[in-house]
Amino acid sequence: MAQVGLFFGTDTGTTRKIAKMMKKYFDDSVIEIMNVSKEGSKDAFMGYDKIIFGMPTLGDGELENSVKDFLDELEGEDLAGKTIALYGLGDQEGYGHEFLDGMAIIYDSFDGMGAELIGRWPTEGYDFQESQALDDGEFICLAIDNDNQSAMNKERVEAWLETVRGGLGI
Repeated sequence: MAQVGLFFGTDTGTTRKIAKMMKKYFDDSVIEIMNVSKEGSKDAFMGYDKIIFGMPTLGDGELENSVKDFLDELEGEDLAGKTIALYGLGDQEGYGHEFLDGMAIIYDSFDGMGAELIGRWPTEGYDFQESQALDDGEFICLAIDNDNQSAMNKERVEAWLETVRGGLGI
């Protein structure tokens, strides 16, 4: 089994592409990628102590459907002892009034189940009006805007992975 489980939900495939980009930075034995609507079951998730979790924010700051179902499966679980780094996708121009709001839902859920959450990210370089994914002036996750800033994805992913490596033991 890999050291880190990289779980994601997606509606267009972009979150999966970012997961694959992350995996390229490590040996195959380090990270295993799992879509929460397929192989990323609750049992698989609970088998990891180090997790990267990603998803897009949909519509009016909502969870992607497979992520919503996955959270329902996890309800009542104890995530104490698990370290989770989050990454989120959003559209800061089209949805700048609720940029990455869905990430706040997932953050609060995992936090409420006792997980240690890592992977905060600065807001510099983004142009949005409001976000529930902010805490103390930082995003609670890696912020990816593939719609408007796709040219920055690789650079942001690399920098973020460097910040979470130690916490994930990789």
